[in-house]
Amino acid sequence: DGNAEHGSLFTNFGGPGVSGVEVVEGESSSFAKELRGAYDIIGFDPRGVGQSTPITCWTNDEINQSLTDTKNGKSNTLSEIMATDILFSKGSSAQERIDRGAANAARCAQHSQVPELLDHVGTRNVARDLDVLRATNNNTKLNYLGISYGTYIGAIYADLFPGHVGRVILDSAMDPSKRSSDEIRVEQVAFQEGVLRRYVEHCQAQDGCPLTGSTDEAVAQLAAFVDGLDKNPLTAPDSDATVNTQEAIEIIYRHVLGQPDWEALTAMLTPAMTNHDGTLMVKAKQNSPDLSPEMTAEEVVSRANSMVLANAVICNDNPDAGGTASDWDAQADAEKKSYPFFGGTSNAEEAYCYGWGHRAQTPPQETHAKGSD
Repeated sequence: DGNAEHGSLFTNFGGPGVSGVEVVEGESSSFAKELRGAYDIIGFDPRGVGQSTPITCWTNDEINQSLTDTKNGKSNTLSEIMATDILFSKGSSAQERIDRGAANAARCAQHSQVPELLDHVGTRNVARDLDVLRATNNNTKLNYLGISYGTYIGAIYADLFPGHVGRVILDSAMDPSKRSSDEIRVEQVAFQEGVLRRYVEHCQAQDGCPLTGSTDEAVAQLAAFVDGLDKNPLTAPDSDATVNTQEAIEIIYRHVLGQPDWEALTAMLTPAMTNHDGTLMVKAKQNSPDLSPEMTAEEVVSRANSMVLANAVICNDNPDAGGTASDWDAQADAEKKSYPFFGGTSNAEEAYCYGWGHRAQTPPQETHAKGSD
């Protein structure tokens, strides 16, 4: 109603690496009318994201080539240049992740306008920036809505500036005391594997399911099929696009957990596993929002940069915990035995960050916001 009698409501709906400005601009109608009338709802771009000074890791020629490829339904070549899929590829070794982290850090330092930013994109920096935004908007208290990673920003803010805390809502999707995202990912892997097992049981209860035997045997079949796609990727007639191991995992994840559609997944897997016919899985890959003839150069860069920045923030938030490549490989092998499909990557970011090198000096800790209202 134009009055905003309660002042500003700052928001962060997740990340890291996601533009808060774009989310609020695109989803403004989803806020209740009463909320929009009572507050000026503000989204902000954290350091390195969107309209903030970016971390840049590519040349203009590479960006233009990636735009062409994306419009033609191929993979985003900016992501391929950075090989960000190595992080969660089950076939990658810890040493490969260490080497990739070091190479990516060097590339981003070379192409970024402010290379020093690589050391200052952590969540504590974002929380301090948020307090500056509060002050510049003439708010004595910060009203804040944090979802997913936004929970972490809000918790850190409340601990740093307890006297500035106003009305704050956090969905508690992240535990600020966890040492790193690797600890959180162990829990995620267990959950994801559990849901996958339920999908397998559902599939086997239907006619035509390509998965056979016990649930354990069926999950092993699916894992073996997907693991073989790097050497023998799925193809489709009239398309030069293919589906490799990591892309298949992403498609399966999306249909099992992200945007569940179990029947569609079974329809894809049946020809793929019985005849190595990738028609439907290639189509699913090309229907990804990351691949579209309508994409702009800015969107291509933004989507590729999101993964790079997410990893940069995670590294900035967590100090080196020790460990070696052989330690991490042994942990991955043990995890694969417990979780054969999604397992084997929980310590991936620890190895990547070891190579990246731009690390925090102090570990995460519990937040208490002592002194807040």
